[in-house]
Amino acid sequence: MEHDPVLVFGATGTHGGAVAHALLAADFGVYAFVRDPSSQRSQALASRGAKLLVGDLGDVSSIEAALADVGVAYAVTTPFERGADEEVHQGEAIIAAAVGVQLPWLVFASVAAADRAPVPHFKSKARIEERLRASAVPWTIIAPSYFYENVLGSAATIREGVLAMALPAMYEFLAEEGYAIDTTALRARYPEIAWMSFEEWAATIDWRSA
Repeated sequence: MEHDPVLVFGATGTHGGAVAHALLAADFGVYAFVRDPSSQRSQALASRGAKLLVGDLGDVSSIEAALADVGVAYAVTTPFERGADEEVHQGEAIIAAAVGVQLPWLVFASVAAADRAPVPHFKSKARIEERLRASAVPWTIIAPSYFYENVLGSAATIREGVLAMALPAMYEFLAEEGYAIDTTALRARYPEIAWMSFEEWAATIDWRSA
């Protein structure tokens, strides 16, 4: 299975794109599930050797067709276009297609504390996790807490020395309860992972043009 291509959903987004490009850099075969193969990000993937597969997360048959020739898929779902319920539908469609083609392995990108945070796009991922655990598909759930790249949306104010953060809803949960991640245990469990601090990452960014 390690030699089979990997199908990446959301390959033109920030998260899925980072996964796709990292896999390409590691010489994995990558199939990118995209809606618009002519977009700049799609073409950037194609130029590096990714195979573009056009489909829609609302169409199980197109997902099944994309999964047919891969050994593993990396699933990224999103609530930010049509809401949390739509994200659940995306996850259910991917799982249904994976069951239909007997996919050897499905990796689902969730979020840390998905089952605890009173936040709609956390709850939607928790519901997808439940569906996946109840399915016949072999799975892995990735539960990141935060992407450093998220701050790039505030690059203009950062250049002025200010990082603005919203406080209601999700940030209220983070401030009062938090993700409760044992980073020491996590690093001990995965010593092969090269950990990068926020300070180290920030030093790699050209903040003048970010």
